[in-house]
Amino acid sequence: MLIPVMIIEEKWPVLARHERAAEWLRVWTDLGRAARTIDAYARGLAESAVRSAGWCRG
Repeated sequence: MLIPVMIIEEKWPVLARHERAAEWLRVWTDLGRAARTIDAYARGLAESAVRSAGWCRG
């Protein structure tokens, strides 16, 4: 079962603002990675994006 990136972006909205992250997830999805793997990658990317956004604000 593949998880469309659109669903991932709904689950992790911060990723919708990061085009490259969504693109990276699409590549891995297209390569046939397992749904749980894609979800784990998305979670990690979302957490990283939130941390870096907080760091930028100081």
